[in-house]
Amino acid sequence: MRKDVLLAKHHDVLLEKIENGEIMTGRGLNQESGLAIPGDTRWGSHLKTLLRILVMWEAIIDVLEIVKKDSVKPACTGGALGLIGKMESFDFVFIMHLMIELLGMTDILSRALQRKDQDIVEAMHLITDVKDSLQDIRENGWEPLLKKVKTFCEKNEIEVPDMDEEINIRGTSRRRKQKNSRVPWMF
Repeated sequence: MRKDVLLAKHHDVLLEKIENGEIMTGRGLNQESGLAIPGDTRWGSHLKTLLRILVMWEAIIDVLEIVKKDSVKPACTGGALGLIGKMESFDFVFIMHLMIELLGMTDILSRALQRKDQDIVEAMHLITDVKDSLQDIRENGWEPLLKKVKTFCEKNEIEVPDMDEEINIRGTSRRRKQKNSRVPWMF
């Protein structure tokens, strides 16, 4: 039942975005999709799940709100409330976008390594490409990623922390506040 509600909500969101001109229409675009269950060993399945969460964000939040409101079981109400709280946090959105970026970079390599007819030379080139891409994001990719995350948060009314605010680093005295020049949990 909830899957049907999720698909209906996602359909409504897509129609609204098409009417507002936010997304384009055409052959093969905006196909109906549900949430995929990620496999334990396939990175591609994790990427697919994260991309679907990103695309279906509004519908997922709406359905969680419905579950929270309509559920008679306290565990369901609390679970939905907890999921909404976690999903509507800057940390969740940042990690989701970061993982999409990282898994997207490694997806071609991952699929190549799973093929039965592996070409070692091609695999070595792909490994080099992934290493270069990861180094590039390490050196130049944080600002574009942070901008993408902030835009997503603003669009979905998620509070963005002030990166210039002085914060107390976990495990230190409150008198020793430091500039929030980076995300607190990033080293």
